[in-house]
Amino acid sequence: WETLSDGVISGSEDDEAYQAKLTEQANVARVGEKPLFPELPFGEIYTADNTTAQTIPTGTDYTKLTALNTAGEYRGVTLDAANNKIILPSAGYYKVEVTGSSKLDTANVTLRTALFLNGAEVSKIHSVRRIPTANDESTTAIGGIIQVTSANSYIDVRVRHDNGGDVDLTTRYANLHPPYR
Repeated sequence: WETLSDGVISGSEDDEAYQAKLTEQANVARVGEKPLFPELPFGEIYTADNTTAQTIPTGTDYTKLTALNTAGEYRGVTLDAANNKIILPSAGYYKVEVTGSSKLDTANVTLRTALFLNGAEVSKIHSVRRIPTANDESTTAIGGIIQVTSANSYIDVRVRHDNGGDVDLTTRYANLHPPYR
């Protein structure tokens, strides 16, 4: 391998030294003392193989999903699994994803799932799904980009329905995570 005058490394894919130098350069590339590729924050709260139902009242008010009560891997965020939320460290843009599989004890229910930021619904990150058969498991995935305007903002997931009575929601598997900022 060789370094050209403009700083570009030249070499062959078969040259082990060239490949090692590329890896080294990617891992330690710096401008002054600031990393060129900073380690971005990420984290997750989740549930796995849950069998406990959560009662969701009918109406237009959302209920926080309490099944997201296990802290997963993280860096640069605060996981508050006891309160089913993730605290984001700073203002900026975050990509957020929510996935889950669940079942309801009642048929013909339209279930709404939404991401909340600081207690307010993020209207562009939600789903609406009709559950035609009781106890059939179904899957939801929602996600998008959110703008966080202040440090230590938090995100959580909430659900609601307008079936006319309470329903029991069993969230078997679910994951909330902001993968990067």
